Amino acid sequence: MQEPNDAQALTKPPPWHGWVTADLFLSGLSSGTFVVAAIGQLSVGDSLMRLTQIGFLLALGAIVLDLVCLVADLGDPGRFFHMLRRLKLRSPMSLGVWGISIYAMFAFACAAMTTARIGALEKIQPIVATVGIAPALFVGLYKGVLFSTSAQPVWRDARWLGTELSVSAGIIGAATMLLATMVIGASQPITPLRAVLAALSAVEIVALALFVKTAAGSIGRRLGKPRCIFAYLAIGVGGLIAPGLLAAVTADSTALLCAAVLALGGALASRHYLIILPHEEVR
Repeated sequence: MQEPNDAQALTKPPPWHGWVTADLFLSGLSSGTFVVAAIGQLSVGDSLMRLTQIGFLLALGAIVLDLVCLVADLGDPGRFFHMLRRLKLRSPMSLGVWGISIYAMFAFACAAMTTARIGALEKIQPIVATVGIAPALFVGLYKGVLFSTSAQPVWRDARWLGTELSVSAGIIGAATMLLATMVIGASQPITPLRAVLAALSAVEIVALALFVKTAAGSIGRRLGKPRCIFAYLAIGVGGLIAPGLLAAVTADSTALLCAAVLALGGALASRHYLIILPHEEVR
């Protein structure tokens, strides 16, 4: 039997708008910042304790706000806690709720340990942060996989969406930590953070291209050619190529500030378009 195209689809667009866009962005910000902070801590040890402390605090704050957005979108807080009563390995939603809850505990533990500065806890904290990288990566990946397993137009064709969102989370984390570095006036981590932002931007261009390739027909029919061109230019050039080039070629603080802001804006814009696509009328 022939699969229905967008014009024949019988699915009803999910009632998702601003809350879910914020949810996607905040989960990427939290997971990406946690991973960058944890890896940075392993690389430089205690020499940048203040920066890693800020990173873990930002990761915790973002995941708390993310949970607020998620519960608000569900409409009934009891639904979230109901899914914690039982783990269903075959349910992407159940795995996601458990995954984000486990990650939130690691984020809280690392933030608390770095803030408390108690000798015994400071020795354990790097181990906790290293273990926490795995659930953080899961949080950055799973929502893309969840969307791609749905029957919604565009999403069902987006087989590379999980990869695209996880790489984007790394970009958000690198950009956030770069901003934090400039705020506190630390110069040592600027060069490695520049390299991470530039490298991940290049990888994200490939991941985004693969995503667009698999879902180009559906995206074009829903957005129309002019809006497609605008979206590709805004996200691809403004949110990936420009910040990647700036991070790669210059250490000027103003240029790096622009790179970080453009990277964060591109990540937010890509999530906005992702959420609104099922709501667009077929052209």
